[in-house]
Amino acid sequence: MQQDTALRVDSVEVFDTLATKLNARPEQYQVLGDAYLDIAFVMRRPDNSVFRIRVCFEDLSITKVAEIAEGEEENSDCWLEADLSVWEAMFANIREHGQATGMHTVNALTMRGVDMQLRGSDPMGVDRFSRFNQTLQWFLEGSNYDNT
Repeated sequence: MQQDTALRVDSVEVFDTLATKLNARPEQYQVLGDAYLDIAFVMRRPDNSVFRIRVCFEDLSITKVAEIAEGEEENSDCWLEADLSVWEAMFANIREHGQATGMHTVNALTMRGVDMQLRGSDPMGVDRFSRFNQTLQWFLEGSNYDNT
């Protein structure tokens, strides 16, 4: 699969863009209620390097997006870990359909525990993934928004 250079999944820029889009449209997320989730995304690249980023949801906004070092994902409520190809396939599915479909949602990917793993140091932190799953999915689906 050829990676779309306009949307490089393993970059701080893509998550900054998603945060900006979510923060610009709080009314869209209001229906889901306030979210309190500190989550990390861990992407294993084909060259064995790993990209890690932390995103903090508070109320109806993203308050922090930051690349993190190895092991720092354990300071988050929970983290999602998968090969970069899984993340790329999810974002490609979002762009193709306007939203994640079938086995390309983070919920479906983590439920099987094969393609993407949900991890956490504290069961209560992992529970936050379930509670705020739809907000997280809509955040990721922001990759389909236009640039306005």
